[in-house]
Amino acid sequence: MPKQKVKELYTIPSWAPPNNAQPLAEGSLDVKNAKGYGMPMFEEYIWPHISSYFKKQSEVLDVGSGTGRHSKFFSSRVKTATAIDHCTEPQLGGYDQKLIKDISNVEFVNMDFMNYYPQKRYDVVFLSGSFYHLFQCYKDKAFKKLLTFMKQNNSVLILVEGPDITRPYCLSSLLEDHSVTLLKKVPIPQFGPAVGSTVSVITLGTNVKVKKDGQLNET
Repeated sequence: MPKQKVKELYTIPSWAPPNNAQPLAEGSLDVKNAKGYGMPMFEEYIWPHISSYFKKQSEVLDVGSGTGRHSKFFSSRVKTATAIDHCTEPQLGGYDQKLIKDISNVEFVNMDFMNYYPQKRYDVVFLSGSFYHLFQCYKDKAFKKLLTFMKQNNSVLILVEGPDITRPYCLSSLLEDHSVTLLKKVPIPQFGPAVGSTVSVITLGTNVKVKKDGQLNET
């Protein structure tokens, strides 16, 4: 079966790409073989670097969750996992109801995360590939939104990212702009076809306060 052609792929559908942006090339998304990035490789190469942040009482937000496979993996290791994604078509890498339908501590939220205003904050905010696919002009706004999902103390934002040279950005500048702390950044050269992948773990700075209305107060 040939690769499925997807003319345009944007992580946040409600935001139009900038005028000079180019969509991903046709045929660049191999939907059938997307599981090449799947859980066995995640468990071998990524999980050892982040497992200590997932505790039995942790509440996890899985942003851009796709099929929900990470949330399923987390479910036996944490208190709750909330998977959020705008796509509900498994054949396009979207939410697969069959995957987590019998798991009581996993909830799926079908929406753009920029429109998500939860009643609680999370111990772990996790993204696998979701953030670096955004166009540069949206990254600052999206990063700031992700910080609003975090609890004030002992909460982490985990970014698993690939070497997307078509949409480069400087993580350190985002960290500096929002006064947050990079706890670790680990290169994962073995992670499947995404040669040059990294895992970054970020925590809120002491001068960043998440207000009750979900907004940031940066002093």
